[in-house]
Amino acid sequence: MTMNKNVHVISSDDSWLDQQAIDQLHQTAKLEGIERAVGLPDLHAGRGIPIGAAFWSPSHVYPHCSPSAIDRQMLVM
Repeated sequence: MTMNKNVHVISSDDSWLDQQAIDQLHQTAKLEGIERAVGLPDLHAGRGIPIGAAFWSPSHVYPHCSPSAIDRQMLVM
């Protein structure tokens, strides 16, 4: 599901998506240098940054986008 040109969510029609997580995905996609944000099937709200998402930035590193549970969320550089 494409939300806009740089925000995408991988889900099925039967998936329940948390609106707060979708909002967080869009907000994080607005950070400087973020070119793509993808919500994965387990997307859910975090503490300002959604859990279950991947972000692409060729120029910036945002450590708060990479919690210790790297299998749940990652910043791709």
